[in-house]
Amino acid sequence: RFAGSFSHGMPQDGILTEDNGVLHSVSYKADIPLWESPEPSTKTELPNPIIPAGRLDVCAALVDNTDTGPQNMDNIGPDMYSHMRDVTAPLVFARPQYGEQPFWNAEEVRGKIVCVMRGPPPPHEGTPYAVKVYNAQRAGAVGVIIVECDTRCPLRLPHIRNGPVRAGIPEPALKVSIPVCLVVAAVETLPVGAVVSMQFAPLGYQHAPKGCRIGFVRIPRQERQTGMSKVKETNLMNQFFEARRAERKQ
Repeated sequence: RFAGSFSHGMPQDGILTEDNGVLHSVSYKADIPLWESPEPSTKTELPNPIIPAGRLDVCAALVDNTDTGPQNMDNIGPDMYSHMRDVTAPLVFARPQYGEQPFWNAEEVRGKIVCVMRGPPPPHEGTPYAVKVYNAQRAGAVGVIIVECDTRCPLRLPHIRNGPVRAGIPEPALKVSIPVCLVVAAVETLPVGAVVSMQFAPLGYQHAPKGCRIGFVRIPRQERQTGMSKVKETNLMNQFFEARRAERKQ
């Protein structure tokens, strides 16, 4: 992917991102269009960008066997949060973003904390949390962050029903087994690929609304992880073969 300046539709100077995430500062002669895959006249690898430290407030999802959740907050007990635990893993976004179908990027999601967008908004029919979480668990996620990107919305207690994922259809059925929470935040505050932690206060924490388990997603300051550039890969292989040749001479 190229982002930079153009002259008469031809690329000039800018930043080239390889498929593995490695960044390069590049210059082109502005004589060949991008779709013909021109070779840059200069190409300098850039250092990995730094992800700044951050923290986002979240509310843990309550799980029971009812359609509407507890009507009395006094009736909320620890068993409704038995799926909750602290977890640390890389962050990834679900595809499709609303999690209404089995994830197209299930292989990428496996072993990671997955962000799934709340919604979709009207006039479309919203996807139930149960469907989002069911598809996340099937993909092998270790945690789910449901993202409300409209920052005007209040942070609320999300409710998920164990049982049939779709009303009136007994199968498939959901049994929530991984931590799930809701965050109200702009998408760009959740850096893809960063290693983050989902951490939660116990039920009954004095600063939490009654019946709620609050917590946060903690993002430590870190270097954004990318793959190895072709130059580094070639140099590493050359060093390897040179070492093997030296061993044979000995």
